Amino acid sequence: MNTPKLAGSTLIIASVMLIVGFVLHPMPKEAGIEALARNMVESLEGLWYPVHVIVLLAFPILMFGFLILYRIAVSRGEQIYSLPAILSLGLVTVFATLGIVMEGFVEPILAQRFLAPNAPEVNAAILEYNILFDLSVDSVTL
Repeated sequence: MNTPKLAGSTLIIASVMLIVGFVLHPMPKEAGIEALARNMVESLEGLWYPVHVIVLLAFPILMFGFLILYRIAVSRGEQIYSLPAILSLGLVTVFATLGIVMEGFVEPILAQRFLAPNAPEVNAAILEYNILFDLSVDSVTL
């Protein structure tokens, strides 16, 4: 397979993985932190982890495709904007990976602690802080 086809294939595969992950992502039926925590805990037995693993794997594949495109651009002498672009995409990949790990693997543990009987009030604050932090990371990447 030649280099442009490899770049295109990886970008298409990663894009399809992202679409599948976002479409299958469990969403809460109600608003509020308690509904969000309940949705996370109820989804753990179903699609929660597979969806987040798919999205987590999609970003490095996407970055690999962009690195191949960067290599093609540099080999053709088109270096004007390619280095800042690839560096910003690398930064986005780091933040997206952080956000996915936080949402997919840390927040469910915090949600279980939040919903536990006789849970201390600090669990609500920690979960809410983590959700707000995740949303701020997501706003940088999306």
